[in-house]
Amino acid sequence: MPRIAINISARQFRDPGLLATIDEAVAAAGIAHNRLKLEITESVLLTDIHLAKRTIGELQSRGITVSLDDFGAEYSNLRYVANFNFDEMKVDMMFVRNVDLDNRLRAICTSIVTLSDGLNIPIVAEGVETPEQLLLASTAGCKLLQGYYIARPQPWSDIVALH
Repeated sequence: MPRIAINISARQFRDPGLLATIDEAVAAAGIAHNRLKLEITESVLLTDIHLAKRTIGELQSRGITVSLDDFGAEYSNLRYVANFNFDEMKVDMMFVRNVDLDNRLRAICTSIVTLSDGLNIPIVAEGVETPEQLLLASTAGCKLLQGYYIARPQPWSDIVALH
């Protein structure tokens, strides 16, 4: 079964009731925690690193995947990547979108893939919309891809029908 990916804002992430809210939502939906993937940006990590580590650990102990979303887009502090155990990182679509047109963006994408490989963190290329971007992201080492070229947003019922 596919995972359900949910973007979590910094405010939501810092909410003391986050874990209880997630537990209640999972129970109400009748799904297992391991069907969830929470996507957070680096801004979530800025205020209280200890709280962020503890919360990420609690989420992962429940079987929830935690993904560092939009890597490279804003703060790109390598300290966060080194100090947190993310289940995956997502290369921001800004780098992927024009990777076929700009050698500098290609170099950045390749560097991020090399970094993730070295840290043993799977990498997802966001915003893959053309065959050229698919080829270049794959050639750079991205094994996980996300974007309109793969599939457009769809109702849940259509996705379930595919499996």
